[in-house]
Parts: sequence; structure tokens; C-alpha cells
Amino acid sequence: MDRLGREGQPIWLLYPSAKPAAATLRHIAEGHRTGADQAYKCRVRNPCWRVPALRAPDLFLTYMNADTARLTTNTVGARRLNSVHGVYLTDEHRDLARDVLPIASLNSTTLLSADLVGRSYGGGILKIERRESDRWWMPAPALLAQHRVALAALKPRVQRLLIARNLPGARSNLLMKSCSTTCSPMMSWPRSREITRH
Repeated sequence: MDRLGREGQPIWLLYPSAKPAAATLRHIAEGHRTGADQAYKCRVRNPCWRVPALRAPDLFLTYMNADTARLTTNTVGARRLNSVHGVYLTDEHRDLARDVLPIASLNSTTLLSADLVGRSYGGGILKIERRESDRWWMPAPALLAQHRVALAALKPRVQRLLIARNLPGARSNLLMKSCSTTCSPMMSWPRSREITRH
């Protein structure tokens, strides 16, 4: 989040309290003056200026992808809107999956599975909806536990490569080149996890 802020990317969402501050009230009044309160999403809210906030997910799952779907650990407890899926993990797997599932999911089987369950659009865009993500194959929890230390050690290097948009380089750093016999669909984890998009 800090890096995005330094790069001038939008990272904050106005979420006023029940009694907004004077500066916030001026901002809201400007929205009324310009008709923003009549836009569909605002019209259906009460009050029109408060975006419904979902609880912070354990992981984010990208929704529209230029190369492949990605999982990212929500280390800062950020909330989300509908441009990204939220992944809520079971208590049994939360610590393990938050720690290493995003990096472990860059294996060949999981990437192929994303292509098979998602929908491809023009220009190479891959879209994964909630129900499709339930069929997306992931490394089994036992495999994550077995390789946790090694995967955690790779995270800084892989993160740097992903930030540089070098997915092939990031993948080449993984220990698990394939998990074809030890992958399981996301939905097969005990009580799985709820993947929601509102």
C-alpha cells in the first residue's frame, strides 16, 4: 500500500462516520451539487455517500488478469470493492495459506487450471468469477505445510520479480514445478473458504 501511495495510485476510500466532519460534509455537498448522488450505485445506498464495507479478506484474488489469476495476502487488513475477489480462509488453514499459498499457486498445474476454469477475452484477458474459482486447483494443504519454509524463503525474491512484471522469472524460482498429484480444488479444503464478490 505504501508503494502504491508513493506512486500516486489511489489507495484510500472515503468512509465517513455516522456524523461526518465538516470537511467531509463539504465534500458530500459537492457530490450532491454535481449530481453524483443520483448515480445508480449512490441512489441505492442509504446514505448515498457510504460505500458498503465488507470485512477484510485473508487473501485477494484478481478478477481480470493480463497474464494469470493471482492470490495476494492481505497483510494490512484492507477492505475491498467489487474489482477484486475476497478469499476467506477456514481457521484450520488460515496461517499456512496466508503465508505461502500466493507463492505456491504460481506452479504449472495451478496456472493451467486458472486458464481452464476462467474465461478468456480479447487481448488475452483472463476473467475468473466466484463460482469458477471454486473449481480452480490449488496445492493441497499437506503440500503447503511440507514446503512452507522453502516457499517462505523464496517470497522476497519472487515478490520483486512479480513487481517487475516478470512472471516467468518468478515461476522459475519455485521449488514445486508441478503438483499434479497433490493439488486439490479450492472447494475441496474442509469447509473450503468463502470466495465472495459483492
